[in-house]
Amino acid sequence: VFVFLQHPGSDPAIFKVDNPKHGVAAMREVLKEPQHILDRAQDIRFAIDELARLNQEDSPLQNRLDLSRLGIAGHSYGAGAAMISAGEGVPEVGEKYRDVRITAAIAISPPIFRGLKFEDVRLPVFVVTGTQDAGFTRTWVFRHTIYDKIKSAGTCLVVFKGAEHFTFGEPLQPSDRAKTEKFHPLILAATTA
Repeated sequence: VFVFLQHPGSDPAIFKVDNPKHGVAAMREVLKEPQHILDRAQDIRFAIDELARLNQEDSPLQNRLDLSRLGIAGHSYGAGAAMISAGEGVPEVGEKYRDVRITAAIAISPPIFRGLKFEDVRLPVFVVTGTQDAGFTRTWVFRHTIYDKIKSAGTCLVVFKGAEHFTFGEPLQPSDRAKTEKFHPLILAATTA
């Protein structure tokens, strides 16, 4: 069962403007406001609570969910929210959002916030980036630091040669689609495994 969360105000809708620079400028503003990442972490907790409720109540999902094997994944800012829910501490936004029900995480192109702490990340994390994955946080090497600092057993890293930040999602420009689509089967295989 896959659940996809939508986070109004910091979601891809801010990029769907005639001028792509407007979207980038809007995302830079989102990154300046810590409340957005806190809202996302609370959305994740709410979604897990709802899955637990639906698994117990009379619903199509009743007794069909194995919530003892709950994983979380996210790309870019979504990876940041996933990591906070997995135990990553971000001093600027507080450190109370770890959800112990999550047993594994995938962080695709994770953002790097100042003062990150990883001692409360106690689950395996699969970190994914690309050699051209600059995004809003300088270069891909800085995304690599999350892998370097997580000490949980089973944590691993894959770096796709030539992959850019939007390779892992929808490209901002239709002309970029051809150069990103070649990576999608590899990303799917790696994250599924």
